[in-house]
Amino acid sequence: MRIRHKIFIGYMALVAVTVVLVAIFSAALAGVGRSYEDWRKGHQSVLVHALNLQADSQRQMIAARTYEQLGDPGYFVEFEESLQDQQASLQAIKPLLADPDDKKMLAEVETASIAYTEAARHIIDLARSNKQTEVLDLSIKEGEPARLHLISELNRFIDKQKSDTMVAGATLATQSSNLSGRLLLGAGIGLLAALLASTLLTEGLTAPLRRLMRNIQGLSSGDLQTAIATTSKDEVGELAVVLETMRQRLAAAAEQNEMLLKNTREEAEELA
Repeated sequence: MRIRHKIFIGYMALVAVTVVLVAIFSAALAGVGRSYEDWRKGHQSVLVHALNLQADSQRQMIAARTYEQLGDPGYFVEFEESLQDQQASLQAIKPLLADPDDKKMLAEVETASIAYTEAARHIIDLARSNKQTEVLDLSIKEGEPARLHLISELNRFIDKQKSDTMVAGATLATQSSNLSGRLLLGAGIGLLAALLASTLLTEGLTAPLRRLMRNIQGLSSGDLQTAIATTSKDEVGELAVVLETMRQRLAAAAEQNEMLLKNTREEAEELA
């Protein structure tokens, strides 16, 4: 394999590791994002609408009580508007509930709201007829118990939603913390993998060069007997083959020279 091919494969391996890590991190972040969005659209939205429902109910109660005492038509208009807002909040909450207990509690809130509204309307009608004695009696017997029951059901529902929102938020925070730990671990593993790949690639490229350098140094110092290894199949291996051929020729030439020198000495000795 050519050196450029080895470098290209190493580069592609690093790119592949990077892409895999990015994909894993993106998927994990997307999961946390979805969890947060579910929490925001679910628990948080329900709690916000529940608080709006409570505020609308309080407006309704204040408007009814004030109209009973003052008879100002403006408070009757406020009573009707707050009732409409109350119904809008109820309708906004219903599609967001998945827990059967939450649905049951909201139905109880709605029932209590209907009961209070009917009692308040009856009292308002009596107030319009200036039947103050009957207004007082009905307020004590029906209006006040219905009002207190509605307040109790609202508080119970809101307390449940606050608790669920806090638990879901804590769970989301735990997931985020765990994700941070996994991301750090993944980043560490990716870094180690990149370092290992770089080390293996560097070693694979430089080790044959170091062996070849030692062989060349041996040749330069006169060592013609040590064969040059040609295990590599790249440009370094081709160079090693050329050097090995040159070494063999030099070794053969040196051997021939040694034979000629030996023969010359023998002839000189005979002539002497």
